[in-house]
Amino acid sequence: MGPGKSPFEQAIARMEGSGLKMMLRRLSEDWGTARNDHNIEEVLFEQQLWSLMARQWLTQGKQLQSPAHEALLDDPHPEEEKRILNLHGSIADGWVLAAKYPDIMVYTLSADQDEPLVQNHNWAAPRNHHISCIPATDDFFPFPDNHFDVITSRRFASVVKSKSWLSVFQECHRCLKPRGWLEVQSLDAVPSRHGELLTAWLEARLIPGIEDSGLVAKSAKRVLDYMEIAGFGEIKTCKIALPVIAKASLSHEHQDKQDAVKLMVHTGRHYYQELYREFLRGGCSGSGGKSPWWWGNKTIREECERMGTLFGFLVSFGQKEF
Repeated sequence: MGPGKSPFEQAIARMEGSGLKMMLRRLSEDWGTARNDHNIEEVLFEQQLWSLMARQWLTQGKQLQSPAHEALLDDPHPEEEKRILNLHGSIADGWVLAAKYPDIMVYTLSADQDEPLVQNHNWAAPRNHHISCIPATDDFFPFPDNHFDVITSRRFASVVKSKSWLSVFQECHRCLKPRGWLEVQSLDAVPSRHGELLTAWLEARLIPGIEDSGLVAKSAKRVLDYMEIAGFGEIKTCKIALPVIAKASLSHEHQDKQDAVKLMVHTGRHYYQELYREFLRGGCSGSGGKSPWWWGNKTIREECERMGTLFGFLVSFGQKEF
């Protein structure tokens, strides 16, 4: 480990260097049993970190996909304070951003009144991380104009109600510095190439909960439209298609490739659950009661395998031009 790294930064570096097989093993564990653990906060926090490291693996080791990543690491004006806003993200999101950009001040703005109270982790909070909390119904940020270099959101569509999208995007534009970047990650509740069985499951057990909460089930493409309306330019996307099922393989010649596919499957599932678990309706146990999600149903899994069903993981980013 490099000199001066905090214990948390060292832990993140170990996770990053643990290798594909270790990452796959940790994501394959039954995390449901952790809810009976007396150290539940620490266990769940570490599980969030492994999931974030897997998503970082998908994006070639970068926490930010916009040109802001290079700009923050190779700063020609280090004397100017740089800031990142982690909008409606988890504390784990904020800590990882703070660890990966140690010279940048990271602020987590959360509508979750409970999460900011969680402090009992195995590591001290990064010194360059701060937490602010706002009511879920508040569309306005407690920050001045032209304050942040980057605003990133990993849970936008599962937190911000449809009626508030424009005002929240406009707030992002207001709070960004000129030439600052907004970056939004999305994973639609409805996967692509879905069949009739999965459609029926989603319409009965997940989409009503999302829509009744005033949220958007298919948000990925809509994000781009609202970025443009709010005044952002240089709008681009990075899309990664994640298989929802890892096809069985009898060959050991391509084990690394098979492990990579399995890791993509687990990464997509964990992100999907993180976004939508609170909207899942009862009576949804999978085959044998193993999973409440549609991939726990053998018949739906077989349909997804036939159709090549995919999670659409989309990163959209745009720049404030003035």
